[in-house]
This record gives sequence, C-alpha cells and structure tokens, in this order.
Amino acid sequence: MNVVARDSRVLLTTLNWDNFYQHYQWSNSPVLQQEEMATTFPREPVYAFKQRFEAMMQPDRDARDFEIHTVAGALIGVAYIDWQADPARPCIGLTLCDTTCRGQGLGRASLQLLLKVCFSHHSFDHVSAVAHPFQRAWLRLLRQTGFKASTPEASPTSFLLSRETHARHPLPSRMTAKAA
Repeated sequence: MNVVARDSRVLLTTLNWDNFYQHYQWSNSPVLQQEEMATTFPREPVYAFKQRFEAMMQPDRDARDFEIHTVAGALIGVAYIDWQADPARPCIGLTLCDTTCRGQGLGRASLQLLLKVCFSHHSFDHVSAVAHPFQRAWLRLLRQTGFKASTPEASPTSFLLSRETHARHPLPSRMTAKAA
C-alpha cells in the first residue's frame, strides 16, 4: 500500500490493483450511483472498467485518484483531485463507499487529508468542489470546512476554498465521546 497521507484514523493511498474488484463492485452499485448522481447506470462490463481503472492509475494524468483506508487497512472509499478543467483550481471529491463507516467522522478526516495533499504536496492556492442538492452530507462537510459557494443559484453548486481560509479555519475534529 503506497500511503500518500495519513492521520490517526484514515489513510489516503494510491489505487491498488489488489482492490480492483472492490472498485468494480462500488462503481456498479445502484445504491452508490443513486447517492452520488441521483440516477443509476447499466452495469459496466468488467473489461471496460478494467480499461478505465488502468487509465486512472497512470501517473501523467490531469487527475489523481486515491483509496481511503482505515488505519487498520480496510478499504472504505475513494477520493480524487482533478485539475484537468482548471490547473490552478483543481476539483476534489470523495465517497465513503462502505456505508457502515459513515457517521463516524471518517469522511471529515479523509477530506482533511485530501486538502493536505492539495495545499501541502501540490501547493495549490485554491481547490474547488461540486455538490448536488441531494448530497446533504457532502454539502454540510464542504460548508463546515470553509468552502464558499461560487455558483449559489446553480445546481449542482460549485464551491471554492483558498489555502488561507483553510489555514484560518481548520476543520474541527468530530467528537468521539460525549462530555461527562
């Protein structure tokens, strides 16, 4: 596992061939498709997904795809940084595909690591994200992180976060236990 960034709860790693079939299952999951895009698509043949997965692993692309793992090693989701449309303001995104891991602050921790990669490793000054109205958890997380809507009337909504705003307003950690 090639770790790109880590914290005490999650790891961001490069894509791993050993996880190909898990990615294939997630990509073809009607439940995840509905959550992410409010629609479902026909099942993608394995050979077509294999070609897409191979392309995603190429180092010279205008995007980077990552796996999200717990520190114990369990693969729980995916993330990306895509600077193809605007090299100065890459678009980021993530999905916790293992639905049993949601609501535990792992998405928040994953977003923190993704922003660390953007602002520290790649030295971007701004990052963007896109959210649809039905992606309530993603919208909430973006707003809590300091992202500001750059197209508030549009659907989907585009959001922007600067390095300075992120440095001034770090994402608070999720409380893991109630105060006694």
